[in-house]
Amino acid sequence: MAIKKRIQITMLFFSCLFVNAQQINLIPEPVSLTATEGTFSLNGELTVVAARNLQSQAAFLKEMLQNEAGINISSGKAPKNQRIIKLEINGKLQLPEEGYSLSVAPQAVTISAPEVKGIFYGVQSLRQLITETGEIPCVKIEDYPRFGWRGLMLDASRTFLPVNLLKRYIDLMALYKLNTLHWHLTDDQGWRIEIKKYPLLTQIGSKFRAEDNVMGGYYSQEEIKDVVRYAAERNITIVPEIEMPGHSMATIVSYPELTCPVVDKKTLEVHEFFKGKNIHPEILCAGNEAVYEFMDNVLEEVCALFPSQYVHIGGDEAPKQFWKECPLCQKVIAENNLENENALQGYFVERILKMLEIRGKMLIGWDEILADSKLPSHVVGMYWRDRENNGMKRFLKEGHKMIATPRRPLYFDYDYKTNPSKNVYEYDPSANLTPEEAANVLGVQANFWSHIEHSEARIDRQLFPRLLALAAAAWTPVTQKNWQQFQPKLESHYKRLEQMHIDYYKPELQAVTEKKVEEFPIMAWIGVPEEETSVARFRELKESGININFSNYSSMEAVLKALDTAQRAGVKLMPFCPELKDTPEETVRKLMGHPALAGYHLRDEPNAKEFEELAVWTRRIQAVDAVKPCYINLFPNFASPTQYLGAQNYEVYVDSFLNTIPVPFISFDIYPVIEENGVRSLRPEWYDNLELISSVAKARNLPFWAFALSVEHGASKRYPLPTAAEIRLQMFSNLAYGAQTLQYFTYWTPWKGNIAPISDGGKRSAVYDIIKEVNAEIHAFAGVFHGAKMLDVWHTGKEIPAKTKRLATLPEPLTSLDTGDGGAIVSLLENGVNRYLVVVNRDFQQYMSLNITFGKPVKQVQNDGKVTDVSQKLLVAPGDVAIFTWEK
Repeated sequence: MAIKKRIQITMLFFSCLFVNAQQINLIPEPVSLTATEGTFSLNGELTVVAARNLQSQAAFLKEMLQNEAGINISSGKAPKNQRIIKLEINGKLQLPEEGYSLSVAPQAVTISAPEVKGIFYGVQSLRQLITETGEIPCVKIEDYPRFGWRGLMLDASRTFLPVNLLKRYIDLMALYKLNTLHWHLTDDQGWRIEIKKYPLLTQIGSKFRAEDNVMGGYYSQEEIKDVVRYAAERNITIVPEIEMPGHSMATIVSYPELTCPVVDKKTLEVHEFFKGKNIHPEILCAGNEAVYEFMDNVLEEVCALFPSQYVHIGGDEAPKQFWKECPLCQKVIAENNLENENALQGYFVERILKMLEIRGKMLIGWDEILADSKLPSHVVGMYWRDRENNGMKRFLKEGHKMIATPRRPLYFDYDYKTNPSKNVYEYDPSANLTPEEAANVLGVQANFWSHIEHSEARIDRQLFPRLLALAAAAWTPVTQKNWQQFQPKLESHYKRLEQMHIDYYKPELQAVTEKKVEEFPIMAWIGVPEEETSVARFRELKESGININFSNYSSMEAVLKALDTAQRAGVKLMPFCPELKDTPEETVRKLMGHPALAGYHLRDEPNAKEFEELAVWTRRIQAVDAVKPCYINLFPNFASPTQYLGAQNYEVYVDSFLNTIPVPFISFDIYPVIEENGVRSLRPEWYDNLELISSVAKARNLPFWAFALSVEHGASKRYPLPTAAEIRLQMFSNLAYGAQTLQYFTYWTPWKGNIAPISDGGKRSAVYDIIKEVNAEIHAFAGVFHGAKMLDVWHTGKEIPAKTKRLATLPEPLTSLDTGDGGAIVSLLENGVNRYLVVVNRDFQQYMSLNITFGKPVKQVQNDGKVTDVSQKLLVAPGDVAIFTWEK
């Protein structure tokens, strides 16, 4: 069970203290735990002792400790009196097959279990017990799961999830003792599994229409075998889902003859979830024998790929209007004395059931397949439609086994207000059931539908920390669950998630609290250069509050080295290297699995004539990695149309860029403060640029990234080294307009003679300390700005910048606002359950007297992130910001 180092890094890090002798924070909580005196030390010589049939488990444990904790461990027979970690199968233990016993004493750790699966879970508990000092508290644990099905559904149809991301989530599922990955592979929005008999399924069905975004992406059969094998090594069974008869647009677009003859074939297309109908009325024709032959051939290949005893066929939300109009379907209804089209779906499912049973498989479907059919009791249903368990009772009474996966609280694409971690933890699928009914509940599963969150970081936030609460709900006896006791255990794992680079959701993002929140994305554009790559330099970058680094590298090998180094410092990279241009697919495959990779830098300030070439390049990368973004930075709006833009005007330039290149965000640069004849002033085009880009980003539902200048730049140093007020003005203006990533140009001076935060030879300038201070404030405000939606933005003052809107009508609950003659940016943001009024002093030299009143209780967010009452008269420093918040 060897673990590749690139995957190990995403698992457990021992650099943080998760456990002490008084507080043992295992998740899920074990059935029985007794703390005893002393500790077992991993420091010094020790041996892993295991029987021959447990060598793979011993190798897993040994390699984990050696590579992640730097602990030298031998294996085999231990010398006399040497400390040991012993793994043993003990058939006398009265435990289920996944149960285990873990005993930690000062001289020996013993993990015993009746089956190999239990040994694996004992190792996971041991991992969580290790402290930062390499000590393990002495305990005695006897443990086993409440449910045999502890699942997570990941939807790879709406958003293709690369193999490395799937493996990352498999690792995390294993750490928290989940054992089933339900892999949603086909839907209206994409067919993601290679079927060799039907190549058009992936050639056509895996791609959105070009004008939306040619996402592409599917899993080859070799990739599927690799993922299945990888999961099996971690005690995780993968259950594939092939949607039928509805949710089949990707199938039908690929092979139009499979839908009903009354369907207009000219209207068929595959597109993104929000670019058309969410659920298509087109459906597989239940009266066409070719459909059954097709599904039989598909299932032949699917069953050969997945050793799971189950195959999921979907079956939910199957629209019936075309069946009502279809002569072939109506003929089947008549010939088989079926009551209606709902019964026709039962007929369809029964035929699929026979195909699976011939191949030794069992059928699972969403609960709709049981509602209007006479399927045998061994068909398993997944109940998703009802918040309570009453909806399951009918099926349980009929003898069906059920897996509880209700939308509330187990849909992890829902926000945390709807499905908070507390509700996930406290969910009991056996509530209100008789003992006989409860015995037929196989387990629980959370579902993540990927039509809303498209990036790795956003998916992380939807899954974590709720996945830990799910693990406890699925494993821990209901009589031992207590949210008040579990919550501090959950919070103790936040640091663990940070060390694993999990961008988890923090409740502070959607509630007014006294706590600081997650980091805001801040990038150094031309940061630590290749020749200066070192942990010390990246840590210096991190200390300044910058967490993403862009630099050019001479080769892919140099990028890989920099990624390893940056990871140790907690920094991510947005690199470019020649191989990314010359052989993008091969290069991306080698880079995409690295946890320190933020994305791929393609071009800076392209001419419009280059857009088509960049579009091809971007799509080639996205076909391999649809998660990490491709970065292309646009010219500012004062660039010359003839010399630079290649378009008749700036608006055409931006529109052409977005219509041609499938980018997930807009990035642009413009530096506002200029100096002429010793006088500093704001460049007039700056706010015009912000207005245009932010309005385009809002209209297209795209985030945008914006720059701030932190270096002397330009002919005769027309752009001077900025003051603290000028940096604040740039950064807070960007944030007020809704920017979702901030960028410094530049952190490391690329031209000799200019001054930057870090100049020639690594020398710090005064501006390093300035951006460190400003970045600390931005990170404290992350809960305000990170993920926020900009509702509107206005300007105040005696004069307002050209092409901006004057604040004429006060937005609720504002009742009065006076910013003086100097003026301000006034922005209304929404983030989760909160709204924020952001007021930026537009003057970078003078203080602003701010008089403000509200018609309802409102709080003020201070520069350290703390929330206080509002003062009616405030003094806002040059370029600084005042932020007010209330619950919408």
